[in-house]
Amino acid sequence: MIVSTCIGVLASLCGVCAFCPQVVKMFRTKSVTTVSIYWILSLMMGCLLWIFYSYIAGDWPIFISNLFIGCMLSSMCYMKIAYSKK
Repeated sequence: MIVSTCIGVLASLCGVCAFCPQVVKMFRTKSVTTVSIYWILSLMMGCLLWIFYSYIAGDWPIFISNLFIGCMLSSMCYMKIAYSKK
């Protein structure tokens, strides 16, 4: 049980870290032309479903990591909308 939890936490950290460079790049460059809003929204929907599933299943590593990923996707969505108007 402990090994599977460690693997879950490690996988969750990898998932969270995968979005960090894109969020930082979008924030620094204010360039969002290459990022599709549909990609962001579809990932947000998947993330929301993972949050619901992991809450019901009591799988806290998945729940917490998807909360972080959801926050990053929300910030990407905000930047996409805000920076596209310029």
